Amino acid sequence: MCTEAEGKKIIFKVIKKILDQALQYQGKAVSIGSCAACHPNSKGEGTNEYGEVHGGSNPETYNACFICHTSVNTDTTKWPYGFQWKQRP
Repeated sequence: MCTEAEGKKIIFKVIKKILDQALQYQGKAVSIGSCAACHPNSKGEGTNEYGEVHGGSNPETYNACFICHTSVNTDTTKWPYGFQWKQRP
């Protein structure tokens, strides 16, 4: 088992790695795929703007959804995984 001090060091290293990856891939230390990487808030301009700019199979601007998905449905009721337009923790 780790001592408390060792545990804190491990947690710090994990957090640092996560933040380093966020900075490397999107230029900001926010959750990977967060709208806040490009927008002034965590939800961008809302679902209407999202569909116009990021929706379809050939969007104006690609985002993190395209890491796994080849197209993003502009109808938010059909989004996978019960996406609720909430910022990830």
